[in-house]
Amino acid sequence: MANIMVLKDHLHYAPVLISLSPMINLKAHFKFIMENAQTSIQAQEAFFRSFKETFNIAIETFEFEEFYDVKTNIGHLLTYSINDKVSASTFTEDFLKKFPEIVTCQFDDISHERMHKDPRVLNEIISFIKLKNALNLNH
Repeated sequence: MANIMVLKDHLHYAPVLISLSPMINLKAHFKFIMENAQTSIQAQEAFFRSFKETFNIAIETFEFEEFYDVKTNIGHLLTYSINDKVSASTFTEDFLKKFPEIVTCQFDDISHERMHKDPRVLNEIISFIKLKNALNLNH
């Protein structure tokens, strides 16, 4: 999500946007984890209050869609894994339905922490950048 937040202020530097297993909705993610751990509603609410007090920002601020602006008109590659235990693919797939112009690469066998190291992902990134550069040279 940091790439999207930075893009707002530095669009003129970014010919492409690359997102590797992005956290689409941080609050929903934490809520999902806490519900699966059978955390009480009171404890969940306390956690979200504590988050705001600790970081001086509401957790609702961290929603990928809120920062994403299709008017940026730059190429966006998003990679994700349906078996990601950190960033739930259901949030990613819902996000991608709203933004079909995003180039996506779905993997079934890469963990969240390996996404930025896997040679297949790196090859996809390199190919995407080469393609975008070739298209920009033709304009």
